[in-house]
Amino acid sequence: MAKSSEQPAFTLISPETLLHLRQLTARLGADVPHPAAFAGCFLHLREGDTVWPRKYAAAAKLTPGVKLAETAAASAAANELESLTAMAQAQAKQRPGATLLAVFREKELLAADAVALGRKLARLHLPVVLASFGRALPHPGEPQKRIGIPEIFVAAEDAVAVYRVAEESFWRTRTGVGPTWIRCVT
Repeated sequence: MAKSSEQPAFTLISPETLLHLRQLTARLGADVPHPAAFAGCFLHLREGDTVWPRKYAAAAKLTPGVKLAETAAASAAANELESLTAMAQAQAKQRPGATLLAVFREKELLAADAVALGRKLARLHLPVVLASFGRALPHPGEPQKRIGIPEIFVAAEDAVAVYRVAEESFWRTRTGVGPTWIRCVT
């Protein structure tokens, strides 16, 4: 996918989108740990996109108009991060323009793994939006230099804020600019 030189001006959220956001947050309720943050991300999924890991796929199917692709994890992967990278590489070849939304809790990822994952995604230029939830604290210095991809911190309880951050993150991925890490702070 060719890189776009200009980021589009994002418009106001329509009343219909706000209604979808509220309804999806309510429907996700007890199914996921932070329903507002999930709803903000899930409304940007399109047909052919994938949610990783599989435990969140059922919740993602609640997104209006989205049919998630069935993608098997790479069997030779030594761990989940290698599985994520292998899945993103396979998806990039099989379904150009599709995005992989990887959802995880902050405490599930060690700092060294985060750096390695971010650098690998940046180097391979994979169509991935990472969304993590937890007590993430901003790191001193420039995060993009630290892990190789932009990290955007947002309040997990604010569905509209997550929606806006996800809008930019999915735009970056779909236009070939590169992966982004949405860090939903609880």
